[in-house]
Amino acid sequence: MKRWLVATLAVALLVPLHAEWKKTVTKGGKTIVTGDAKTMARIEKHQQARAAYEKDIAAAPRRAAGDPIRVTLLTPVWDGRDRNDNHERANQMLMNEFKDDPVLRVTMVNIPRRSGRDRADDAALVEEASLRGKAGDVFVATQLGTEAALGRKGNGKLAVGNAIAYKARVFSTFTPDSRDAKELGNLLQTTSMVKKLAGKIRAAVLNDLGPRLPAPAAVAEINKKHFGDGLRDEAEIAPGDDPKTVLKKLFKPKPKPQ
Repeated sequence: MKRWLVATLAVALLVPLHAEWKKTVTKGGKTIVTGDAKTMARIEKHQQARAAYEKDIAAAPRRAAGDPIRVTLLTPVWDGRDRNDNHERANQMLMNEFKDDPVLRVTMVNIPRRSGRDRADDAALVEEASLRGKAGDVFVATQLGTEAALGRKGNGKLAVGNAIAYKARVFSTFTPDSRDAKELGNLLQTTSMVKKLAGKIRAAVLNDLGPRLPAPAAVAEINKKHFGDGLRDEAEIAPGDDPKTVLKKLFKPKPKPQ
């Protein structure tokens, strides 16, 4: 990309918004930004650039069957009494199941969370992973807890009791939907539960989400087309940032000066 074009994009996308801009979040979660004519024109330009980028990503060729897929395993690490050591150990075991996988490149990222202060929803964890340069093509968010399950007593009779539930949600910033997987068991069955859950995650990535992912080379070309190396540096975009994080860094309104 020519330097003058990169500079033009940088000015258009990264200059601070007018000091009088106002950001409002409605009850439905929609963000509305208002301001004077100059501010609104700049916001419209940002929105058009975002739409053009998303359109190119949607139209890009899909990945080939043998292309590697970067998978990020999200592991919140809570402080104090909310910390779940068993969950952290289970996620480590889960990641180890993929260490020799020929296609999936799985990385686990431990994300410190402060009880009563930090969020641990998917969006918050993905953002934190991206800031650490650990964004993937696919993300896996897990939960470890208990839930009621039907089993048999020693005498063979059916009974309801509590079982360990290890759940995984598999999703990508490239696709609008997600896939869920779950295994039930007890402490003595942890290894078996992890292996079975890993198999379900692998199937969800390779057979469902994987074929819908854009080809890595296509994403790289689209990023270069829209942003250029200089603009990426100025916006502090890391090599591992997923499209959602790239868009957030490039197009979010700048806070007004103090």
